Amino acid sequence: MNIILGGGLAGLITKFYNPDYVVFTKDIGGQFSNKFQLGPRFLHKNIYTSKFVQDVYEAFDFNTKTKTINVGYYYDGTVHKECPTDLAVQYYLKSRRIKDADVNIAKQGIMSNSQNKYDVFDFDFSLFIKKMTEKYGNSIKLAMLKHIHLQDQRLYLYDVAYKDIETTCQYYQLISTIPLNYFLQFAGNELYDKLQYSSIYFCMAENPYVGMYDYVYFPTNEKPYYRATYNDNYVTYEFSDYKAYTKFIGEISALHQMTMEIGHVIDLKNESFSFPFIEFIGRLATWQHKDRLEKVVEHAQYLAGSMGI
Repeated sequence: MNIILGGGLAGLITKFYNPDYVVFTKDIGGQFSNKFQLGPRFLHKNIYTSKFVQDVYEAFDFNTKTKTINVGYYYDGTVHKECPTDLAVQYYLKSRRIKDADVNIAKQGIMSNSQNKYDVFDFDFSLFIKKMTEKYGNSIKLAMLKHIHLQDQRLYLYDVAYKDIETTCQYYQLISTIPLNYFLQFAGNELYDKLQYSSIYFCMAENPYVGMYDYVYFPTNEKPYYRATYNDNYVTYEFSDYKAYTKFIGEISALHQMTMEIGHVIDLKNESFSFPFIEFIGRLATWQHKDRLEKVVEHAQYLAGSMGI
């Protein structure tokens, strides 16, 4: 059996291009199953995502338009279109709540690469998740992972609803989209404890901002949050500091709150992980912050051999 671990967006995109794989997941949709948008969630345009959008249209018959995203950078008391290079490192430290970082790593793929605008597909992720569930529901199974036996290529799982019901299955090829530290822990690999991360605290509030920016970064300490994403009816604030977060929500009328335990990964410097018959797809699965959604699409297409370019 070919298996995908994780039924979030990375797992479902991989399933879309590799339909013979069976998905095991504790829930469907991952971050996109929340009550509100957890920060910017956009599908950047490139040759891989363009093909993906076309393939989804042919499979599920829903159109996807393009739009331009405007990004702002708040410092010195106002929002700017540009961001000084040194503030990228400052943002990396603030958003991960750390005091020291490799400058080269800190500048890779953060703060939208300091762009002030870019084109994206206005992709309906919720509809995609719904269509995938409807089409492949029989091969998307709700199960909790208990153990991975690498030598025997075998998974040990138990039912989400009935936790006393356990099952095992052998894999020929395994694609993991779950956080790498969880994978290593389930596999009995002590290196999982070396992987560092920080949590993200999200707060949804009424949208007080009317302006040109879809989201704004706050790299300095002028504001307690490090990013704000503006939707039509609400704004999502993101915090790395729990005390600042609780103080802030005590001062405003928060509509919803949510904590993501493994929010930001602290990128690996020297460690690399590879196992026979196993692929890792997604930012948390590879433990690389720069592996965004476009990379997931590219990787899924590569595994399926679907890119004739």
